[in-house]
Amino acid sequence: MKGIALLAGLAPTWRHIASDQQAEKLDAGEKTAIAVIVSHIIPTDATPGAREAGIANDVEAEAEKSDKLWKMCGSELRELDTQSQTQFGKSFVAITYEQQDQLLRGIANSEFFKFVRNLTVRRFYNSRLGLEGVGYPGMGQPNGHRDFDQPPSESGDQQKRMEVEVALPEGEGKKEVAASCGQCHGLDVVTSQRKTRAQWQQTVSKMITQYHASLEPRVADKIVSYLSQNLGSH
Repeated sequence: MKGIALLAGLAPTWRHIASDQQAEKLDAGEKTAIAVIVSHIIPTDATPGAREAGIANDVEAEAEKSDKLWKMCGSELRELDTQSQTQFGKSFVAITYEQQDQLLRGIANSEFFKFVRNLTVRRFYNSRLGLEGVGYPGMGQPNGHRDFDQPPSESGDQQKRMEVEVALPEGEGKKEVAASCGQCHGLDVVTSQRKTRAQWQQTVSKMITQYHASLEPRVADKIVSYLSQNLGSH
């Protein structure tokens, strides 16, 4: 992952803490702070990040679905602002990027940050920009072209066949690929591509260095070997 979005142990925390109660709306300051946090989790670099994909809007909408989430976000954002004022003499949104990053790393294990991080990662890597960033060519269509926005149009049965087809081939490293690559996007993002070993190595290295995927070197090597052997270019 990019930024400080750690992939290991991603869990849909927001699903567990949501309630059926109607929540209040986030105010303008809270929305601005959430947009800043989202931009740290998947920042803009050589490729678009969460800001360009509009993920902050998704986080805000989810937070406003329940009273419990809304209260948690409001409380944690106020505390973050208090820490910023204490340490840097300015509000969280007014301090430097590096200072913001420092404060966010300090709350990385909090329920609030996990909620924002998990939702940001999942929504981004199911968005058009996120899928384009990892080289996903789009869903297969009956006439052969690729399309991000529409599923195959023949029938629901075709969609089911596609889901079966994206199953990973058997081989050493299959479990590691499924566990690591399937945390943020569907495995069809992987199986739709064919690359040389060098290209797969570059892709995996990018996930580690730019996206901060939590992979031990031996696991990364195992994944590269599996991908190059089973999904190599010909």
